[in-house]
Amino acid sequence: MQGPILLVDDELNILRALERMLRRAGYEVFTAQSGASGLKLLAEHDCPVILSDFRMPEMNGAEFLAHARKVSPLSVAMILSGYADFNSVISVLNEGLAFKFLQKPWLEQALLDDIRAAFVHYQSQKDNELRTQLLIGSQDALLELDYQGQILRFNAAAQQLLQLPTSELTHSRASLIFRDWQDNLLLRLVQHQSYSVPVEAFNGQSFDLTAARIDSQTLLLRLDPVQATLSSTGQFADQPNMLDQQQLIHLIEHQLQVPGTTLALVYLDIHHFTELHDSIGYHGADDVVATVGSMLQGQLPLQGLLAYLFADQFVVALRDFGNEAQLMTQVQQLLQPFQAPLLIAGHPLHLRFNLGYTLAPQDGQDAKTLIHQARQAARSNPSHQNGFLMRFDRSYVELKRQHYEISNALYEAVSNNSLHLVYQPKVAANQFQCDKAEVLLRWQHPTLGLVSPALFIPIAERDGQIHQLGSWVLKTAVQQLAQWRDIGFKPQLAVNVSALQLQSGNFVDDLRQLLLKHQVDAVQLQLEITESCLVEDINTSALQLQRLRDLGCGVAIDDFGVGYSSLAYLARLPVDTVKLDKSLIDELEQSLAMQSMVRHIIRMSHELQIAVVAEGVETAEQQSLLRTMHCDYLQGFGCGRPMTASDFFSYCTPTLIAAIGGTDD
Repeated sequence: MQGPILLVDDELNILRALERMLRRAGYEVFTAQSGASGLKLLAEHDCPVILSDFRMPEMNGAEFLAHARKVSPLSVAMILSGYADFNSVISVLNEGLAFKFLQKPWLEQALLDDIRAAFVHYQSQKDNELRTQLLIGSQDALLELDYQGQILRFNAAAQQLLQLPTSELTHSRASLIFRDWQDNLLLRLVQHQSYSVPVEAFNGQSFDLTAARIDSQTLLLRLDPVQATLSSTGQFADQPNMLDQQQLIHLIEHQLQVPGTTLALVYLDIHHFTELHDSIGYHGADDVVATVGSMLQGQLPLQGLLAYLFADQFVVALRDFGNEAQLMTQVQQLLQPFQAPLLIAGHPLHLRFNLGYTLAPQDGQDAKTLIHQARQAARSNPSHQNGFLMRFDRSYVELKRQHYEISNALYEAVSNNSLHLVYQPKVAANQFQCDKAEVLLRWQHPTLGLVSPALFIPIAERDGQIHQLGSWVLKTAVQQLAQWRDIGFKPQLAVNVSALQLQSGNFVDDLRQLLLKHQVDAVQLQLEITESCLVEDINTSALQLQRLRDLGCGVAIDDFGVGYSSLAYLARLPVDTVKLDKSLIDELEQSLAMQSMVRHIIRMSHELQIAVVAEGVETAEQQSLLRTMHCDYLQGFGCGRPMTASDFFSYCTPTLIAAIGGTDD
């Protein structure tokens, strides 16, 4: 038995019909014919979900839900009422008293889906409250993260251990706090809840991470400090020539005081060591590290010293190494024995290393900074071939700093009104008329200036802000459509949707509610989706796109012609539009082969009843060629630059269109 759920409606027939339906679905149900009776039941029973009518005598739905919030703050309320009541319900939705507005008469399966979503939302709120209590009450150092590795909250104990200001911890990525962070680390903690993962913060401290609480939305991680020095591990106690981290620091500081001395610090760690640790176990991983240390020690040149830092991390210090080409040769010789597999517990094991180096005094004159720089160089190394070295580059640090600044600023972009939309016309090729546009996001940061979408969108997708940005874009675009509708202007707007948005279980339902709230026809909205985000699971993608088509929205495949592009996918995906990538259009005038390819794509798309939009159209010659190929729509600077809402409205008036251009007749 699921539930319970509280039903409140003054019409007995409706109340009984709902009760029968929900009991058949396995829910425990309480019913009330008035708001007062509902409040009494709510005081006596824990009801995660409330389904209430709006028009009721004595106490209407808004008044009832306001009182219900005080009696049962976590209960998730929904209003089930006639469409005529919707304007009255908007204020209730905006105040957060109701989770959703549902329309009478209802469709049984759709209503059951909404009720299940409400129970999921209730559990999410309950989990959040439990995590809050743990964060406040626990003496342990706790971090709350989502499954993308974003730090959501933390307690004072964690902040004290990490020695970071609130501004640097709030909404930061775990990968910006911990050097050894990898994307699948959270998954391992979920799968092995008693398992601790060693990590090292950028301040040099070492910690064990353990899952304190796990739910569907977030993880609460306990942070335990460990002494990450050779004296605590004792792995190389029988190798007196192996330095620990403190000894390495003293050595560097001493060498920096000797005039004319050049010192190279080569950092190396084992590629995918955490996965190796998981697969062969703690003792096996220790054996691997010990073997690597011994082999490196045996290969050191006369002027070299080896230091063990932590986990799988080593630093080779080389004095008077010659030039950088000679340094490369020495490192290749150092790693030459690892070309053959290691034999660990009778099993062969192939190892690769992450490598980076820094030079003193050229790159710095502080020991800890130099070690950190060598590690940063290894982290920025795009190649993991043994012997491939990457020198520390300050531009990489600046790029990371810029990305960090942009990532943090993105969290405030919506609330501080620094985002706005522009609209790029999509012109009918043969008539040169316009009633469509692509919505483009622009971000005017108060200090960074106008930030390019090519820079901030990938960061938002990586760090998770894409959900908030995507929701804002959809909401703002639909609001604009509603404003235009009120003056008799009904264009179709195309909005880009990321793979992460599309994969969200509530995306289609939330979009339906948004369109209903603003009374905008779904046919006025088209969702543009990059093909690469669909083909990894073509069947699931097809089902999600079909839900969008069933809602009435258009669906376009963006950037067609690059990457995964295949006409075979078009036959399997329920789309109505294909957008030819700009790279195809750029070569159109010079390449007969490209003309043949584009003509073929357009013809095949039309046979599948799919319209074609050409992106990046800039010249009259491109326009002429695409018209002869019967391309449906043209988009690009040659047809119209991105413009404000008011300028787009003016652009679409017949007089302005006539002035811009016409057909080739």
